[in-house]
Formats: sequence, C-alpha cells, structure tokens
Amino acid sequence: MRVSPGNTAHLVFTTIAAQTREQVLDLADRYRDARGFERTLTLAWTHAQVQLHHLGIGPDEAQLFQRLANAVIYPEVSLRAASDQLGRANVDIATLWALGISGDLPIILAIIDNEDDVETIRQLLRAHEYWRMKQLSADLVIVNEKPPSYNQDFQGSLDALVHGSQLRLSPDLGNTRGRIFLIRGDLITPQTRSQLQNVARVLILGRRGTLSEQMDVRRPNFASPP
Repeated sequence: MRVSPGNTAHLVFTTIAAQTREQVLDLADRYRDARGFERTLTLAWTHAQVQLHHLGIGPDEAQLFQRLANAVIYPEVSLRAASDQLGRANVDIATLWALGISGDLPIILAIIDNEDDVETIRQLLRAHEYWRMKQLSADLVIVNEKPPSYNQDFQGSLDALVHGSQLRLSPDLGNTRGRIFLIRGDLITPQTRSQLQNVARVLILGRRGTLSEQMDVRRPNFASPP
C-alpha cells in the first residue's frame, strides 16, 4: 500500500487459525471486507460490555484485572513473595494436597487479618470470576490470619463472600478451571504457609492497601512481608 503525502489510509490485518484449509479460506472470505471487521469489532465490544455488567465490573476495574492476569501468566518479582522467603525452602507441592490444592494451576494468594481490608478480597473474587469468563484458569487461595479469639464472625463473613462467588461461577466454560480456597491461618502449619507463599504467582496482603495500590507500587523484593 502506498500512502501519498498528507493522505490517510486504513488497513485491516487479520490473523486466522482453523483446523482445516477449507475453514481458513471460509473465514478469510468472511473477514476480507473491512465492514465485516467493523461488525465483528462492534459485536465483540457489545459482548464484553454485557459480561462486565453481569459481573458488576466497570472498565477501569476490568483493566486492573487484566494487569493482574498478566502477572499471573508472567510472574513479576515485585508481586511475588520476598526473595528471602522464596529462598528459604524448596517447593513441595505435596504439602498443598492436604488443602485440596493440586498445584497444577497458577495460584493467587491473598492474606488478610483485618475486616477493614475485606474489599480487597471482594475485588479478587470478582477478578477470579472475570478470568474464568475469559478462559484463564487459576486458583485463588485466601488465608484468614485473624487471631482465633476474634475469628468467628470474620471467618463467617469471608465464608459468605466466597460461597456467593462460587455460586456465580459458570460450570460450562469449556476447559476453564480454577477454584477458590478459604483457609484459616491458625489451622495450617508454618511449612504449609511457607509453601503457599513459595508457589504463589501473586501475593496480595490486605494490610498493604487496595488491589490497585498494590499493583501500582513496585515494592523492593528483599524482605519478608511484615
């Protein structure tokens, strides 16, 4: 394509994949017209808006969940456990089996010990629903570290949040998997807690602020979480 000085040209470039040559040719014929591309783009945008409305997610939050998904797929040092924690013990996935966690999927670990930080858990539950809808399989593990003497009501609130999210999960999403685990910190061993931190692709601590704040701050990775 040649574009003369001062002029503007619009180019639609489509990459197509299919199981057979005939399917590829059929798709190529369907999308060779720029108007077909515009129709597909409009339908995709409309479908995405319906999905966000269904989940109660706004565009800004969807973008935040996409950024977090990127860290799940391509781990970022600043969002993982501290380097001294990662170097403290060898990874032993079998330690997690007693919790029902297979270790086959990426793990997002959230640690909370205060009711004031529960909104971060709500966001992570919405993120998990969003990822499943987008065909991203991951396990969300929530550890309640509130002291046992103050734990009953708080654990009940977290149970209700997790149960509500599990009820909304669509069972018919093809091969998409990923579960939510709510664990009481006083019922796991230090070894299990250490293994969870070692294998987690993303570590979120409630006391460090909102999910957005933790994503925006590139904390140094040289000390264990306080």
